[in-house]
Amino acid sequence: MINLLVNCKTWNDGQLKVLIIDDCEAIGKKVKEIISENPLVYVLGQAMNVGEALKMFKELNPDAVFLDINLPDGNGLDTLEHLKKLKPGLKVITFSNAANDIYRRRFTQMGSDYFLDKSKDFTKIPEIINQIISSLNNPSLFRMII
Repeated sequence: MINLLVNCKTWNDGQLKVLIIDDCEAIGKKVKEIISENPLVYVLGQAMNVGEALKMFKELNPDAVFLDINLPDGNGLDTLEHLKKLKPGLKVITFSNAANDIYRRRFTQMGSDYFLDKSKDFTKIPEIINQIISSLNNPSLFRMII
């Protein structure tokens, strides 16, 4: 597990809690940097493999995850299926360097809410986070916006 939270803001009740599941530290840092600009988001950390992801998921109960499709000890599709069974309302943003139509369809069928290409879709992340916050319709989040 990579602790991305050193010198970061503390979690406030009502913030969207996000877990990053990717074996590339640089990608995790980039995603964290982008989503941490939103005051309604709190990054829980980064899991580098499926084992860490499941452990962190159970301990930290994220509202949303960024999920890579290729992990050292498993794959994102199996991980997605498992996470959705644990928390059906979980918002999942799948992202990969192998963002072809076959993967996109399969992950969408399995419950991924968004599917991004790592090589070109990082600029879409802030809007996706805003959509997720809006879709959760969390009164605590709404109070923080006002």
